[in-house]
Amino acid sequence: MTPRVSVCVPAYQSEANLQQTLDSVWGQDFEDLELVIVDDGSSDATSEIIAAQTDPRLRAFRHEPNRGQAATVGEAVARARGDLVKFLDADDILHADCLGTMVRALDEQPDASFAFCRREILAEDPDDPGIRSWIEVLGDLPGNFSRIEPVNDGRALLREYLAARLPGNWIAEPAGVMARRSDLLAVGGYNRRLRQNNDMDLWVRLMTRGSVVFVDRPLYTYRLEYSGVTGGTEARALPHWLDSLWTAEGLFAIESFPEPQALRAARRELLRR
Repeated sequence: MTPRVSVCVPAYQSEANLQQTLDSVWGQDFEDLELVIVDDGSSDATSEIIAAQTDPRLRAFRHEPNRGQAATVGEAVARARGDLVKFLDADDILHADCLGTMVRALDEQPDASFAFCRREILAEDPDDPGIRSWIEVLGDLPGNFSRIEPVNDGRALLREYLAARLPGNWIAEPAGVMARRSDLLAVGGYNRRLRQNNDMDLWVRLMTRGSVVFVDRPLYTYRLEYSGVTGGTEARALPHWLDSLWTAEGLFAIESFPEPQALRAARRELLRR
């Protein structure tokens, strides 16, 4: 039978935390799911951990050689059979009621393209200055919007994001988003041209499809490790203008996009940087 939800997990060199991530999927109070995992050519014990899973709802695939995150997520979504797709990185943790809560939220709003939520942060070293700085800047992603309601006009959120000139992620990490597969396919899935911000690039295109549901409580735990903070700090120091331009071009390609003037203004400013 076709599952209602496909949980899509890209995995690469994930042996340290993968089992806990998978256990959080198997422990959901919503059971009508499949777990689609794509191992992106890992050389550690990732493949052995996947092979040891006994739940028949698992569907596992492997890349050889490594193809990168965007291609791996793209394949997982392409192989998904559920009408709802739950994204999940291989080191984050779903709370037991995550899937059920998001499914209900989307069922109550049939015109919503996706649902997102808050998260808890599991810090490797909460006293580290770099981690404290990261949490100060990125601890509350939805708080960047002037106002968030349980149900939001996706295009209104997008207009505000454009006015800010396409900054970083204002929604959630993949573990905090569930989307309708039909809408994912309609907007073209992950953009493989981007070096960073692949997630927000997809979220903004989904915003053009209808309303957006927000669950105002944590439904997942984001694992914050020092290497991720270091990488994120270095990434923030590098120019993002090319990624932002690719995001702008992706929006231009959506015929129903309602704010071409705002998008052109944002693109002009990005080109001046």
